[in-house]
Amino acid sequence: MTLGNGWYSVHPEWGTLPHDSEEEAREAAQKAIDDSLGDNWHECVNDIEYGRIVTLGSVHQVDLVMAEDDDTGVCKAMGWDYRCKYELRPEPFVVEKPSSASLLLLADLVESGSFRPEMSVDEKLALVDDLRYLADEVRKGGL
Repeated sequence: MTLGNGWYSVHPEWGTLPHDSEEEAREAAQKAIDDSLGDNWHECVNDIEYGRIVTLGSVHQVDLVMAEDDDTGVCKAMGWDYRCKYELRPEPFVVEKPSSASLLLLADLVESGSFRPEMSVDEKLALVDDLRYLADEVRKGGL
């Protein structure tokens, strides 16, 4: 299965479905929840999710030897134009700018003690202030 832009939704009975955008994936997951609940609660509703798959590595051709440069004679014996190996190499990881809503949600979680409860009160206050500042900058189009 190809996941296109990497967005997907999962329903235990329907499987993994590819989507072109976050909005489409979220709407499919919400529809799966709504359909699973109906008149009764369905056990699989807890396993519904949506997300994005990020490519961390891909195959790259290495140790390329053209037939005319092949001292081993393998290319000539096999009728190949070249021989090579393949290896996985890491891809650059790009972090997308977070939405102001996600920053504010994180600020609320920190403030409530739901996120990193081991943090001191001063650390939580500082982080909450930073997150709210960043959310405001993102909302205004900065950063």
